[in-house]
Amino acid sequence: MKRLVIVAAALLLAACGTQNRQSLSGPSDLRIASAALHSGLPGTALQVTREILLRDPRNVAALLRQGQALVAMGQPDAGEECFRRVLAIDERSTAGLLGVGRVHLMTGKAHEAEAEFRQALAGAPNNAAAFNDLGIALNLQDRPVEAQAAYASALD
Repeated sequence: MKRLVIVAAALLLAACGTQNRQSLSGPSDLRIASAALHSGLPGTALQVTREILLRDPRNVAALLRQGQALVAMGQPDAGEECFRRVLAIDERSTAGLLGVGRVHLMTGKAHEAEAEFRQALAGAPNNAAAFNDLGIALNLQDRPVEAQAAYASALD
């Protein structure tokens, strides 16, 4: 409940602040989108990121949050499209690769997810989230020994 109150207050402040500007685009707007996502309000995050992307369609941080919001709203294909737009801007984006891989996990494509997570690890060899996600993809492919190794790396 406390989180919801904080997010609501942040959104009200943001609304007040937008009276003198055309649309959202600053770092505080990205924080609002993040807070909305973490508070279980993906629709709010989606609205904020859409406004940011109207002015700056190559804003990687907004694209990532928009992808996360769409996935949270049960639209994995649209979320994957956002993550792929991130990768078109920066083909080595760890967050973009993890986003695509997680969508593949959700849609039953563990083999494709494994490839995305391995690519993410090639660019960020100490990324615990990528190792954890790789472990999940390997488990889903009935490769428990390799999965355990990935989980151990995540814990290191």
